[in-house]
Amino acid sequence: MKELGVGIIGTGGVSDEYIRSFEMNPHTRVIAICSRDKAKAAAKAAQHQLKNCAAVTRPEELVKLLMQFMAQNAVAGGAQQAAG
Repeated sequence: MKELGVGIIGTGGVSDEYIRSFEMNPHTRVIAICSRDKAKAAAKAAQHQLKNCAAVTRPEELVKLLMQFMAQNAVAGGAQQAAG
């Protein structure tokens, strides 16, 4: 199964629950956290030890990252299918 990239908007308390839930699922990965305060987004990613998780300040940036992740994952998935 392909991996699904996830973006989190906001760094409040409920974001912790979302992040924990997504990180427990082997088919999802939090790739970006969006907040008006970039430092808070980065701190939230660090708090949860998220590797390669971007901290962004605009939802448009988050969507762009999700689309890039999907495109890369589709290419990787196609290569795996061709090899298998």
